[in-house]
Amino acid sequence: MTNDSQLFRTRQELEEQEGAWPIERNHFGSPSGEWVPLYEGKMVQIYNHRYADVKVNPANVSAQGVARRLPDEILADPTSMPSPRFWVNEENLPSKRPGWRIGFNDICNTNNARSFIAAAVAGDVGCANTLPTISLEPETGEDLALLLANFCSLICDYVARRKVQSRHLNWYIVEQLPVVPPDVYRETRFGPKTAAEIVREAVLELTYTADDMAPFARISGTSMMTATSSLRSRGMKTAAFISARNWTPCSSISTTSPTGTTSGTSTPHSLSSNVRRLPPTTAIDPETSASPGRMPSPLAARMQM
Repeated sequence: MTNDSQLFRTRQELEEQEGAWPIERNHFGSPSGEWVPLYEGKMVQIYNHRYADVKVNPANVSAQGVARRLPDEILADPTSMPSPRFWVNEENLPSKRPGWRIGFNDICNTNNARSFIAAAVAGDVGCANTLPTISLEPETGEDLALLLANFCSLICDYVARRKVQSRHLNWYIVEQLPVVPPDVYRETRFGPKTAAEIVREAVLELTYTADDMAPFARISGTSMMTATSSLRSRGMKTAAFISARNWTPCSSISTTSPTGTTSGTSTPHSLSSNVRRLPPTTAIDPETSASPGRMPSPLAARMQM
């Protein structure tokens, strides 16, 4: 956010400087183009891309952006979206964007109930450096849904906690995490269904809780298109239950200044520098990821900016 802070606008700046007006899903129209929300890591929780608004507390010297968890009655409305601290003009985002991506909270703490917090994020929003994203090339939503399930599993979180030595979940740690190859899901059966079908349906139920996740449902496989309003309603209740557990938002420890500069030894990031695209056959051998040190893995070898 350091390099790109001049591109950001608060809601007041949108209205006063850009002459913007609200259109839908917290997007704004203006004479200079459409402005989209800039998501930060503190806004997501496990399987919940609508976990919290970001409110500014000007009394704080640092960490002025404070996460405020959305209540269940707001989450029950599939049209409700979290309010970010900043918006960014759509023209400043990559021209080629997927329908949805995996975003994970870069700010973490091993003292929290969960350290690795990931969720599906809509493709038409901006993501700050505290919310790195992962997409697949070519775009294969089925495999990406399986990867999201891996990231949200307890065993993956356990391994991540063993490797995190600071308050950042850096890319070199994510590259070492154990991930079950997609083919293993497809080849393993539990009765009439494969493991891939079972996991994808569960991920859909937990993720498709709002209208902006419709692209996720569309590209995640024909079997997942059976999602109905009742399934989405049940998913919203389940996601609310998960978010209601006593999991302190990791980003409460962020020390971001009003200009977007993070204190400490962090390096500047741009809006496009925190995006990784993976080939669809990516897999990690757990044996190469056992050491808490930095070691190469198949995921690291095949990641591309």
